[in-house]
Amino acid sequence: MNNKNVKNTRKAFEKVKELVMKGAKIKDGTSADNIKLGNMGSWAELPGDCEYYIPELGVTIRGTCGEFCKGCFNSANPRCSACYVFKSLVRYTNSNPDGTPGDILKNKCSVKLGQAYRTIAMTMFRKDLLLSLDKQLTNKRKKFKVIRINESGEFTGYEDLALWCELAKRHPETIFYVYTKNYKAVRKALINGIVPSNFFINISIWHENGIEEYLEMKDHPQIRAFVLVDSEWTKEKYYSKGIEIVSMCGAYDENGKMNHAVTCDKCKKCFSKNNKCTGCYEH
Repeated sequence: MNNKNVKNTRKAFEKVKELVMKGAKIKDGTSADNIKLGNMGSWAELPGDCEYYIPELGVTIRGTCGEFCKGCFNSANPRCSACYVFKSLVRYTNSNPDGTPGDILKNKCSVKLGQAYRTIAMTMFRKDLLLSLDKQLTNKRKKFKVIRINESGEFTGYEDLALWCELAKRHPETIFYVYTKNYKAVRKALINGIVPSNFFINISIWHENGIEEYLEMKDHPQIRAFVLVDSEWTKEKYYSKGIEIVSMCGAYDENGKMNHAVTCDKCKKCFSKNNKCTGCYEH
């Protein structure tokens, strides 16, 4: 490759980087695609383990859940996934020219585009992203009281979690919290002692998955559990396995119906210093 081609490639790369970093923002306030969060900041990346085509960028990107996504993602038919995030992708994906439902993996989608910006920034421009997020929070006139990390998506590795721990240390006035199935990354963060007191990590437990890992780490003050309760795995069954659910998420009733009066910013159970293990009915 000659110098001219190298220069053009570098320019194109910097253009993409500028576009991505501009779009990789913490969402402010109540999000239209996840109203149950209420008034808090949130960060969302691409969910599942499928490949998404992003028409606006002309690139294909894989979802971040990968090996950690078991049981909630239908790779054969993403539209039928149990994951609530795919429901919002279906809702906001552009229809086909003939009016039929659009392909969530290929068509334009405002929600998907934002998730793509954040995913690329986290995986390709992590150092720049930390500086950008730090600047976003520092310059924000009305500070976030709470930030939900990975409203969709997952930590792809320890480095993702370490970035958020560092950001939380720089902004002790804000509470950060996350639900995760990447137990390996959490375990390493605890061993390395990088999790600050304003960062709450909820180990996602569904059926037998996550029980052993939570019991191993539960004595750490920043570790919580968020447990899926359904007809097969009741509170009593979890209790027999050593999981004591002390409180239920108020956003959903036993039939999985959403209570719009309860939002995460008001509930606070998942980032409370006094609540260790929260159950949630299947929805």
